[in-house]
Amino acid sequence: MLNKYSNLFFRVILVTTLLLGQSFTAFAQSKSVKSVMNGTSIIVLSGTADGTTITYTFNSSSKTSFAGVITGTLNSQTQKFYCIDISHEVNPGAHPTYTDANSTPPEITYILNNYFPFKTSYSGILSDINKEAASVQAAIWHFSDGVDGNSITDATIKSRTLAIISDASAIPLATLLIIPASQSFVVGTPATFDVYALDLNGNPISNLPVTLTTTLGSLSVSSGTTNSNGKFGQITLSYNSTGIATISAKATVQIPQGTRYVDVADSAGKQKLVLATPLTDSKEVDATVEWYVKATCD
Repeated sequence: MLNKYSNLFFRVILVTTLLLGQSFTAFAQSKSVKSVMNGTSIIVLSGTADGTTITYTFNSSSKTSFAGVITGTLNSQTQKFYCIDISHEVNPGAHPTYTDANSTPPEITYILNNYFPFKTSYSGILSDINKEAASVQAAIWHFSDGVDGNSITDATIKSRTLAIISDASAIPLATLLIIPASQSFVVGTPATFDVYALDLNGNPISNLPVTLTTTLGSLSVSSGTTNSNGKFGQITLSYNSTGIATISAKATVQIPQGTRYVDVADSAGKQKLVLATPLTDSKEVDATVEWYVKATCD
C-alpha cells in the first residue's frame, strides 16, 4: 500500500503577512535590497490538515494529488504550510527537516496574506473549508509551477481557484534588512550600512536589539537597538586588504508567511516548502562588502 504522502507534492511556504508601505517599498528597491535566505529557521513536517485530493493537468499529463494545508513545526512551534513544487514528491518521515531559503513570488505572498488559513473570514470563501484550502493550494501551484486552473476537474474548486488567481497581486518584503545589501570598494575604503526592522504591516520596530558579526574587518559597533524609524546605524566596517566580508545582522522579528524552506540535506533535489502562518523568532540576514585593488587605469 502506498504511503499517504506518496502523491504529496510541495516545496513548503509559511503563511505570513509581507505587507509594507509603498514609501518603504520604493526605498528598499532603490537600494537593491536582497531577500532573506540564511537557513536560520528549521521546520519539521508532520502531516496534512484542511484540503482534499484534486485532479488537474501538469506538464500535459493528468495528475491527482492532495491539495491543501501541510502541518509541521518551525523551531518547535506548530505551523501550517502549502506546497510550491509539484515536480518533486516528499515523504515527511524520510525527509522531515527543512530550512528557510528566500521568499516566494509576490502573487503567492498575496494569496497567503489574504486567504485561508491566515484569514478565515473573507468574501468568496467556500463553505467547505477543505475545498477552499484546495483552491488556495491550486492557485499557489499556478504561480509556482504553472498549473492551469482550468484543468481542475472539480467544478467548484476550479471556479474558486480561478477567482483566487485573478485576485492575486502583491509585493513581498522582508522584516529585517541590511541596506545596502552589497557594496564594493577600493582597498582601505570603509563601508557603511544600516539595519532596518519592520513588522508584518510595514511599520518600523523601535528599541529592537540587533547584533552584528562580520567575516572580515572591524565593525564600529557589534550591537545596538533600532530607533523610532526602525533603523540601527549608520555602522562602519573597515578592512585594509582585498577580500569579501559577509556581514550578519540578527534580531528577533516576525517571520512572514511566504518564507521559503528547502531540505537541509538536498536543497536542489527535494521539495521546497512555504510557511503558511507568521510567527516571531530569531532571524539573521546577510550583506556583503568586497574590497579590490585599484587598477592603474582607474
